[in-house]
Amino acid sequence: MKKAKDMLIQAGLSESQVNTKVVDGSRSAAKDILEEAESSKCGTIVLGRRGQSGVKEFSMVSVATKVLEGAGSMTVCIVQ
Repeated sequence: MKKAKDMLIQAGLSESQVNTKVVDGSRSAAKDILEEAESSKCGTIVLGRRGQSGVKEFSMVSVATKVLEGAGSMTVCIVQ
């Protein structure tokens, strides 16, 4: 997370524009992401994904799809 935050700051965003939060034990990652983004009044959601296969990749696709569907007017970027 720190590396991703540093990359965004180096790309020109101010530190106050980049927020990160890690939540363990979530039952619905997409719901948690959307609720946090809405409560923080985010304009953009950036989701990271790794080159995973099988069940983990399917799960990430499902989370990304749900976030995309629920993001409303927010921009969603999925990075690998």
